[in-house]
Amino acid sequence: MEDRDIVLLVSRSSKQVMSPVQLQKAVFLVDAAELEGLPRHLYDFEPDYYGPLDTRIYKDADELHEEGLLLRARSREGDWVETIITPLGWEKAEKLREELPTETRRRLDEIAQEVQSMTLQGLLRFIYEKYPKYRQDGIFQEAIP
Repeated sequence: MEDRDIVLLVSRSSKQVMSPVQLQKAVFLVDAAELEGLPRHLYDFEPDYYGPLDTRIYKDADELHEEGLLLRARSREGDWVETIITPLGWEKAEKLREELPTETRRRLDEIAQEVQSMTLQGLLRFIYEKYPKYRQDGIFQEAIP
C-alpha cells in the first residue's frame, strides 16, 4: 500500500466532499490511530495554523485527481480546493479495503465521518486536546482551555 492510498481510503470513507482541513485532519487521525493493516507514519505532520499539516497530502490528492480517482475542484464557498472520490476511485478503494481487517475498515469510516460532522473550531479543539504538540501555531487557542 502506498502513502497516497490512505488519501483515497479516507476519501472513500467520507462519502462526501472534503475541505482541505477535513482531508488533512482525517488522514492525520487515521495515521495516529495506527490501524492494523495500514502502514505507519506515512506523512510527516508539522504544527501549522490549522493544526497538523503535511502538504504532501495535497500533492498525493492532486496525483489521484490526475489519474481520475479523485475529483478536486475549487469550492463555491471560498478560495480552497475540495476533494471527493470518483466512481473509479471508489472501485480502487474497495479493492484496497478488501485487504484490510474489518475493524480497520470500520475505524476508517468512523474517523472520516467524525471529522466531517465537526465544525472547524470543534475539529481543531479535538485535535489540540488530543495532540497538544500541534496546538503551538494553531488558531482558536484562546477558546480552548
